[in-house]
Amino acid sequence: AVVSTQSTGIMIGCIFINLGNDQISVRDRVGLFFIMGGLYPFIVILDTIAKFNAEREIFYREMEDGLYSTGPYFFSKVLSTLPFHTAFLIFYTVPVYWLAGLQATPEKFLANCLFTYLAVYSSRCMAMAISAALTNFQVAAFVANLLFTVFLLSSGFIINLESLWIGVRWLKWTSYLKWSFQALNQIEFTGLVFTCNSTVRAAYGECPIANGTVALKSYDLDGEELWECFTALAGIILLFLILCFAFLKVINQKPKK
Repeated sequence: AVVSTQSTGIMIGCIFINLGNDQISVRDRVGLFFIMGGLYPFIVILDTIAKFNAEREIFYREMEDGLYSTGPYFFSKVLSTLPFHTAFLIFYTVPVYWLAGLQATPEKFLANCLFTYLAVYSSRCMAMAISAALTNFQVAAFVANLLFTVFLLSSGFIINLESLWIGVRWLKWTSYLKWSFQALNQIEFTGLVFTCNSTVRAAYGECPIANGTVALKSYDLDGEELWECFTALAGIILLFLILCFAFLKVINQKPKK
């Protein structure tokens, strides 16, 4: 798993290697953060559901035998995954960040790691909640993938969020991918200055996207501040964890083949 995670990070980093500061690099950076904040969270979903399903029979049998209650199982599962989750994120994030040539400052790097961590952990918590609610592996995987697709479509990359039909525009507020995608872009673009060649400058009089502030505004990624993104992600994670605990408590966890 470590080799797979690091290989994925190196592959993404090599594709987006040394982005530079020209006009094309603006779109490339936005694409990088979409992949960075969407690919690994998707992989985590199926992995989490598969492991949860594999443990279900043991959990059900030992619960029936009175060896422990829902609370100790839930908290031990959450806490035991944190070190592995952190390690895998380091193996994934570090190659991508430095190979792509993103802003080489400690605070930018650590902030990027934090929001990538929150995005992936949101996926993990969502998968746990769905697995606890739906004891059939195939059904749980289908529902998780469906929800992830909805969150992905409302993240702000595939379609501008202001272009969404007003009837579904509210979905963006529930999408953890929207909050992480916006935060990752704000971290990187803030403070950047972009260049352009003489042909572009002659045609427009100046560089179309002169700096990171203009880039964020052009992609409609300047709405909420970083602390709001962090608060939203923390709230979503907490909600998924509460739902997971509640489903474990009230739904019969007897495995269904």
